[in-house]
Amino acid sequence: MSDSGSRGETVSSAPPGWYPDQQRSERWWDGTRWTELRREALGRTEMFQTERTASLSLDERQRLVQLVIANAISTGWRLESVSATSAVLLRGRRPNHALHLVLTILSVGLWGVVWAVISVATVEQRMSVQIDHQGIVSWTDLTT
Repeated sequence: MSDSGSRGETVSSAPPGWYPDQQRSERWWDGTRWTELRREALGRTEMFQTERTASLSLDERQRLVQLVIANAISTGWRLESVSATSAVLLRGRRPNHALHLVLTILSVGLWGVVWAVISVATVEQRMSVQIDHQGIVSWTDLTT
């Protein structure tokens, strides 16, 4: 994505290329904004359209992690943790079991049916994203 410069100008923080999105597909970043172009990802995603033979610096890898995080957050993911070259993202929420227990007790057990449906229907997805030294993004599903 882009960052604001010191005088308000926009400075691109990543080169144009295909970047992973949260749906295990890839989206085209034109160097200044996200386009509507998408393609299916193949598990490991090459960050650049051109082949890279040199390793990325730690600073470049950190910028790529921030780009992936920003894209994921803009589409409904939450950030759980982040390090220099990786992050853990969440989507969905777990039910508040303490609240549902209180409601079940107060409703003499009637709320238990609603609680059971909510518990089964509510899913939390957890994904780990890592950038290796060549700029390849790996997504790993951590949902148990």
